Amino acid sequence: MDTVFYPIKTEAVTRFNPRFFSMSGDCLYYTNGESRDFVARFKYSLQKRNRRTWTKFLVNNFTVAEYFGHKASGMAPTAILESKGYGVYSEMASVAYETTHRITDDVRPIGVKNV
Repeated sequence: MDTVFYPIKTEAVTRFNPRFFSMSGDCLYYTNGESRDFVARFKYSLQKRNRRTWTKFLVNNFTVAEYFGHKASGMAPTAILESKGYGVYSEMASVAYETTHRITDDVRPIGVKNV
């Protein structure tokens, strides 16, 4: 007697594709097919490094349906990412950036004076 396995019907898991993100002013949008959905507004952190860190965490930890489902329930974009540990991740990334780009008095490029 052969065992027959029937596939379980589930919603397709769609990961964020980094190529579908676009910036317009200080707002980040995700374009998937015909729809252009608002993702987040970077009101106070316009530095590209902060946006990249935020977007990278979003792509690596959320699906499209999961993120927009939280957003539809009224959660703020940063709160959604913090639910999976974004604050800790961004602090680690910030420390890593500062330690790799730190200029000390011993190693200073030519022409750069002490402040």
